[in-house]
Amino acid sequence: FFFQAEDGIRDFCLSRGLGDVYKRQSIDDAISGLGGFNCGWSGDDHKDFLRIKTKHKNNVDTIAFANECLSTFPFFSEEEVRKHIQNYKYYSDLEQKKKKLVESYKAVSYTHLTLPTIYSVQISVVAVS
Repeated sequence: FFFQAEDGIRDFCLSRGLGDVYKRQSIDDAISGLGGFNCGWSGDDHKDFLRIKTKHKNNVDTIAFANECLSTFPFFSEEEVRKHIQNYKYYSDLEQKKKKLVESYKAVSYTHLTLPTIYSVQISVVAVS
């Protein structure tokens, strides 16, 4: 009598592998290169920037948005404000890519396949009188 246990054997599924980890690291590195979450500005200045963005219904491509940023941040040059808007748009794109990568990373089921283990079971029957 042989009993075969299928330890770890599951349906075929894709492996996320190290490639996805490296992709996320490269996105994190790019975000860090922009100056992190605040895109190089101080926390307070970036918070005001986000407030203005919300006021303009998240549309950072309008002249009205740029003008309000320039009047709110008179200590930044027009070029610095333009660069911050550009960096923020790139940051937002990177965050979306990272979010999609993490979602796909979580969506894949991971298993570690192992070879079947075969157990030999010997059964003895003893008659008792």
